[in-house]
Amino acid sequence: MKKNLLLLLFCFYFPSIITTQSLDNFLFFKNKYDLQKESFLTKKLNSYIIQKPLTQKEKNQLTKIQKSEQLQSGKIFLLDFNKDNHWDLLLVSGVYFGPTEGYQFYAHKKENLVYLFESAGGFAKIQNNFKETSLYYLLPIIEEGESNVLYIIKIHHTNRNYDIKKLYYAQQTKLPKSISKTPKLIKLSQKTDLRFSPENVNKGVWQEVQGNENAFNLSKFIKGNIVASYGKNSDAILLAEEENWLFVAFSPSSQALKTSLQHGMESWKKEKSNNYFCGWIQKL
Repeated sequence: MKKNLLLLLFCFYFPSIITTQSLDNFLFFKNKYDLQKESFLTKKLNSYIIQKPLTQKEKNQLTKIQKSEQLQSGKIFLLDFNKDNHWDLLLVSGVYFGPTEGYQFYAHKKENLVYLFESAGGFAKIQNNFKETSLYYLLPIIEEGESNVLYIIKIHHTNRNYDIKKLYYAQQTKLPKSISKTPKLIKLSQKTDLRFSPENVNKGVWQEVQGNENAFNLSKFIKGNIVASYGKNSDAILLAEEENWLFVAFSPSSQALKTSLQHGMESWKKEKSNNYFCGWIQKL
């Protein structure tokens, strides 16, 4: 029973650093278009930066990974969240489409440097109690119709394991007033549509608003307020409830029958096992 309440997250390159996925630390943010104008290093993460050179082994590993993944070199920042004088997260700055700033993310595991992901974006929130650190990294909206994409990186300092979730949700999503502190896994009893608001809207298609003045503030939808459809027996994490509607994050183990949730920065990535598609479903 307990195992059924846990989701496994697999890392495409280094599965050993990723722990069994927990159901906690879900948060959501509206996209801030000036996110990259903030100097997150001075305003939010400055106190965690350590001035410590990489070992020769780490330098060699970084060079090898960047060459293999065709990543650019840039300024390096070492972050130590639990103040043990060992870095927990290594960031390499870069410039992406837009142009927008972003970073390559690397983990520290058993004296090895491990590549996690790279993307444009900025930090929306940091939670740290020195035993665990959660970082919320929000991608910018670059093109019309793109969805919000939020990386949640959770570092377990005791065993240096890392959980990574990637949440997809429409810009126009009506977020619940609060997220449950005890989310639970549910299973669909029938085919269900995922919607960006807790109501049945089945008229209207994306082409009707595409190119309009406000279209940049909207994410592409299938029709009405539908952003995805899931089949019977799909698994979802129940995060909030309002009357006859449930706010959920569909498990990466459940494949959407169709979805309009997308972002250009993520479309080329092969690894999809940590993608959670979020929104409202009607209580069955």
